[in-house]
Amino acid sequence: MERKIGCLVIHGFGGSAKEVAPLVEALEEKGVFTQCPSLSGHTGRKEDLKTVTYNDWIASAEKSLKLLKKDCDEVFIAGFSMGGLIGIQLAQHYDICGLIIINTPIYYCDFRKIFSNVIHDVFHHDYQNIRRYLRPSNRLPLIALWNFKQLLNRTKKLVHYLKTPVMIAQAIDDDMVQHRSAGFIYTKAVSPVKKLATYVRGGHVLLLSETCQALIKDSLDFLDDRINSKKTLTPAVAV
Repeated sequence: MERKIGCLVIHGFGGSAKEVAPLVEALEEKGVFTQCPSLSGHTGRKEDLKTVTYNDWIASAEKSLKLLKKDCDEVFIAGFSMGGLIGIQLAQHYDICGLIIINTPIYYCDFRKIFSNVIHDVFHHDYQNIRRYLRPSNRLPLIALWNFKQLLNRTKKLVHYLKTPVMIAQAIDDDMVQHRSAGFIYTKAVSPVKKLATYVRGGHVLLLSETCQALIKDSLDFLDDRINSKKTLTPAVAV
């Protein structure tokens, strides 16, 4: 009997399922059963994020993970940005076939890139980046930012105990997450199977960029390798 494969896909801080939709669609086309929940408080209303904590974000993802674990033979987790932090948290408590983390922060906000982008906008009279930087401050309350920081600090300590096979994807031009975050996770994780995938272009929301298809291919290849290996341990390699 063919094994039933599931994947929990987790969106980022202040975001929604839209930012990971291309990966969800690719997984479903491949026959993978997916869950992509909206994290607690992530309704698009600033007021709703004031009433939840990072534990609520983890719990809402964990609820969907339990459904997949109940119905599927093998389960993966894919997390974008803060979703990757939640994925690392869940991997400490559940047997996961593989973990994919995309632009996941350990060190956030590359201020040199932000400054360069602002100068570019002013020089070219194109204010897309400036509008993008201002937008989150209007919809993310301070208490939510505090909870994000607490989640990051706690997860950073857990990386040293990460044993789940992991693929770490990072865009070099990401201005919201310093790309050295990927190096930290790759170096510190004790996972027997590790894959580091870096992309020159793509920015922070990598799955909505021109690099989307390359990332999806690498992610599906990682899933295939884990499924075909039947969790056989292999040496860590960087690609």
